[in-house]
Amino acid sequence: MCGSPVDSRIVFDNLQKKNLFQWNALISGYTKNEHWIDTILVFCEMLTLSEFKPDNFTMPCVIKACRGLSSVELGQGIHGLVIKMGLDLDLFVGNALIAMYGKCGVTQDAVTVFEKIPEKNLVSFNSLIHGYSENGFLDESFDVFRNMLESEDGLIPDVATMVTILPVCAEEGEVEMGMLLHGLAVKLGLLQDLMVTNALVDMYVKCGYISHARALFDKNVQKNVVSWNVMIGGYSREGDVQETFDLLRKMQKEEKMGVNVITILNALPVCIEHSEMCSLKELHGYSFRNEFHCDEMVNNALIAAYAKCGSLSASSSIFDVMETKSVNSWNAVIGVSAQNGDPSGAVELFLQMVDSGIKPDLFTIGSLLLACAHLKSLKYGKAVHGFVVRNGLHLDSFIGVSLLSLYIRCRKASNARIFFDEMDVRTMVSWNAMIAGYSQNALPQSAIDLFREMQQHNVQPSETAIQSILTACAQLAALRLEKSPTVFP
Repeated sequence: MCGSPVDSRIVFDNLQKKNLFQWNALISGYTKNEHWIDTILVFCEMLTLSEFKPDNFTMPCVIKACRGLSSVELGQGIHGLVIKMGLDLDLFVGNALIAMYGKCGVTQDAVTVFEKIPEKNLVSFNSLIHGYSENGFLDESFDVFRNMLESEDGLIPDVATMVTILPVCAEEGEVEMGMLLHGLAVKLGLLQDLMVTNALVDMYVKCGYISHARALFDKNVQKNVVSWNVMIGGYSREGDVQETFDLLRKMQKEEKMGVNVITILNALPVCIEHSEMCSLKELHGYSFRNEFHCDEMVNNALIAAYAKCGSLSASSSIFDVMETKSVNSWNAVIGVSAQNGDPSGAVELFLQMVDSGIKPDLFTIGSLLLACAHLKSLKYGKAVHGFVVRNGLHLDSFIGVSLLSLYIRCRKASNARIFFDEMDVRTMVSWNAMIAGYSQNALPQSAIDLFREMQQHNVQPSETAIQSILTACAQLAALRLEKSPTVFP
């Protein structure tokens, strides 16, 4: 059926007699247009209102809808129906199930389906490789890829294989494997596909082979915005201001390629690393001219970048003109105030945030506690502690350590110890913070006692903890020397 899904539905409803092909056509149309709910609803209609049974054309479309909805429960229900209908060994149905389980994070079920398919094809392997890599099982991705190359079926990697396995090489730093894949792509003629070339450039960039990446980038005559973003991001992460901005200018002036949000975000790190205010302003100008000044991610990143470059006023100006401020926007401006010498401003912003009806999250509270610690404001700190307990946030290890630091900075080591003793889970960081706190508050014996207790709990001390104990020992020796009788007249 041609036309929009709505038009197709009208035509379908006007049919006096409907056959399986027409039901499948309607379901397929909804799936291709990513109308996932409609796909499921029409499938349910087919099951309940018609005499037709779904076949191996119907089920992949329905399974794809479950994948689009990221609903593993619905997918498992459909899988059960597939088994009842005897379609579980069908190649196309099996491939759809593998992709669905991979997208939903249930990789073991994807493997189970994969192993049951009697005759696997390239899509089967690609789907499982993708499922593993998307869920962080990088070694397993490599294993499946190797098995594919060694299989008796003589399967040859295609574009989908390359753009799936190359990011795994990038994440693992497997540049040798990446180079082998580069050679294979050349032999198979896959470099003609821009996605493969971009994936190779990205792999070389992330593995630190920037010159290899640039050589491949320069040879590529059909670049898109992704190509430029990858290369600009690579130079930015390398800390090369000159190359980052030379490419950025060339992208727009010579190639007439417009920047996007990713371009701006990729170029920002080099401005922050080198406190390049001029370059940062240039980047801000690009974002404004391309109308990204309404994009929340860009604004939040610019707020943090200006603060890192020493201009809290510029950060505040960006925040003030934002039409919509989410919790992330408030967190950005509160965080930069807390970390850049304006803790009072951070507290004031927090009060404004609460008044505006935005509910604080863990990041807000962490920044606020940092501000209270810098201010040594026990009053505000206790108020935040109360909020933390009421909302169950004290169970978070990061918030727990922030509260310890607050009480320690306010010279309330006894309060810090009470909270420390009440912690359900004491991380290495919390032990170290408490030991350092005792040392900073001139309570050397307490620091040493807690250090011994930490060792009894088999917690590995950090360099900070060891330094704190050395300081405590020196403090204790000095106290004992003061109390001892004078030897000389």
